[in-house]
Amino acid sequence: MVKYALLSLGVAGLLMLGEGLAPQVTWPTGQQERFVVRVPEDFPTIQTAIDAVAEGGTVLIRPGLYKENVQIKKSLRLVGLDQKHVNIQAADERQPIIFVSSKSPIQVYFEGLTLGDPTITIEQLLLTPHIQPVLQPFLPPRTGLYIDGPVQTLIRNITVLGQQEVGIWAHFFAYSDGDIHLSTFQPLIILEGVHLTRNGAGLGLTGAQGLIIRSLIEDNLGGVLGEGAFLYQNIIRSNRYFGIVFLDLLAGEIDENEFIENKIGIYLTAKSEGRWIEINWNKFMKNQYGVVVQHPACPYFTGDALPEPLKASLPIRISGAMNEFYGSIKADLCPTDYPWPPGFRK
Repeated sequence: MVKYALLSLGVAGLLMLGEGLAPQVTWPTGQQERFVVRVPEDFPTIQTAIDAVAEGGTVLIRPGLYKENVQIKKSLRLVGLDQKHVNIQAADERQPIIFVSSKSPIQVYFEGLTLGDPTITIEQLLLTPHIQPVLQPFLPPRTGLYIDGPVQTLIRNITVLGQQEVGIWAHFFAYSDGDIHLSTFQPLIILEGVHLTRNGAGLGLTGAQGLIIRSLIEDNLGGVLGEGAFLYQNIIRSNRYFGIVFLDLLAGEIDENEFIENKIGIYLTAKSEGRWIEINWNKFMKNQYGVVVQHPACPYFTGDALPEPLKASLPIRISGAMNEFYGSIKADLCPTDYPWPPGFRK
């Protein structure tokens, strides 16, 4: 059960944002403010449609290949009418395919899109030289969707692939801006039915909460990287380094997921006391390691030895029940003498 009250409020608001998006819409007439615009019927590019649509409006995208770097700075819905055939690729790989930014809270909804080149393999990503990011403002290159600021985001039925850095990256640094005080604000990003594959990292969370539901995260160098998240009924498989990494755990819950053939299923470390995580009803199958807490006796999340300057994690309150491990190549749990809860079937 998800424990943060903020999550329940954020989920309700974002689900309302995603309601009523069936294709039956009333097209506006005349030149008044448009709440629904179509690409390419009304505007030839996604960016011109975004610029023209009213705050909180909807941009509908017909099937096709769109070579653009898209910027979003207001609340809106970006909806593709055929997930497999509405394909957006970067015109400039030094910038994200879609960049969402705001200094005040906004809500953005994505559905029915493929971001990235479906022909790119993970081997090609490894052999491709890295390029320098744009620094003013910072824009990560070769990233599918980069969300920066107090942005509440709902993403449904999206595929993001072939991104050398991160498939989806939600970033937030708390600050105060005039009369808007955001020091306690924490954005929420919800992924439902999302496919992240053949990326450097599938999902990155820095300063944002993540709720990932019924999604497929596979064949990336790493799956989910952050400080905590809530994952429910996902398949996380064949990620070369890790399925999930919480490098400075705040809190999280991982329920009813399948971790299959990853190097490390879940990797945890905490730099402060009082961190907690619940891990329930998951299946760990044919991973090298099932669950790892950072310790010199265990591999680092890259699979290598723990770097010399880093120390063992501070104690983490781990609770859970009915987790099952099948065919671990190295170990189900590491370190083996950690106070693992009785709900972990070794």
